[in-house]
Amino acid sequence: MNRIRHRGKYIELLILDMSRGGRIHGYYLLKKIREETGLPVNPGLIYPLLKDMVKKGLIKAEESFEKGRRKIVFRITEKGEKYLEENKQELEIARKYFEKLKLAKEVGLTKLVARLIRIFEKIDQLTPEQLEVIRGITRELEAKLIDIAGE
Repeated sequence: MNRIRHRGKYIELLILDMSRGGRIHGYYLLKKIREETGLPVNPGLIYPLLKDMVKKGLIKAEESFEKGRRKIVFRITEKGEKYLEENKQELEIARKYFEKLKLAKEVGLTKLVARLIRIFEKIDQLTPEQLEVIRGITRELEAKLIDIAGE
């Protein structure tokens, strides 16, 4: 649970760090965070987070017009700069965390975890034969992972 709670803070720190270079907009952040983490980032996470960061005074929202289209751009505030400086170590931890997530995705670990969660959710509906197959796969996978992890 602790890690899940931190992910919002990690993304918040990444946003602040990315906004140091000037004005940024939501779509840019979605694209950039996707590049850095290797994971699809839901706009339903980013936009409420941006709104919350504006409320906290970490970033400032400004209206902009490009090619006749209204756009909201964000800029880091002095308070945001200070917050980022105070959380420099957390930013490094966040970067390492997202590097691990990106690697996990590259090797297929995130897909495997998602499948395991789906199986767990319907485990009580599986036949005895299906459960036996899962038991065998689990033992084999666990043995290989123990070899790799050195446990």
